[in-house]
Formats: sequence, structure tokens, C-alpha cells
Amino acid sequence: MTLAVKHEVLKGIIDAAVLAAMNVADLYLKEQEASENLRRQVKENLEEANSLKLELSEAKREIFKLGTRK
Repeated sequence: MTLAVKHEVLKGIIDAAVLAAMNVADLYLKEQEASENLRRQVKENLEEANSLKLELSEAKREIFKLGTRK
């Protein structure tokens, strides 16, 4: 195998490795973004659940007040 052929083979291997690394980095960034979106959704859902829990507590208190007025 001549030096020029070896050089071309090596260049092809390096190009493939760089492309694979770029694909892995792209997938990592996409998954990181998806993870952040899920964290945000969980946080929003927890905030809504806490708000609804407070609302339910207030409604129960009001029902109790109305029931004791008789």
C-alpha cells in the first residue's frame, strides 16, 4: 500500500470518527434539552398540585364552616 493510499484511508477513518463524535454530541445536547423540559414540566405540575391542595383545603374549611352554622 502506498503512502498516498494509506493517507486516504486514514483520512476516511478520521472523517468517520469526527462525524460519529458530532452525532454523539448532537444527541447529547438534544437529550439534555429534553431533560430540562421534563424538569420544567414536573416543577410546573408540582406547583399546580400544591395550589390545588391549598384550594381544596380552603374549600373543606368553608364547607365545615357552613355545616356548623345550623
